[in-house]
Amino acid sequence: MCLDIILSIFSEAITIIIGSIILFFVVIYLIGIIISLSIGAIVWFVLLLTNPLTWIFLIAFILGGCLLLNKRIK
Repeated sequence: MCLDIILSIFSEAITIIIGSIILFFVVIYLIGIIISLSIGAIVWFVLLLTNPLTWIFLIAFILGGCLLLNKRIK
């Protein structure tokens, strides 16, 4: 009976630890998504207020960044 109680205490503790680690990663990813969406909304709003020449430069910077990220190292 004593071993059953100790086993249940340890199993609950392990469950809490694993659950908190998973919840920590979920919260960090959600914070990252919220930040990126807010920056995207700000950029979109600024693009609405500026001239189309700014759009061309921004699209060029985004495409250049994507090309740099996809560049293969030889």
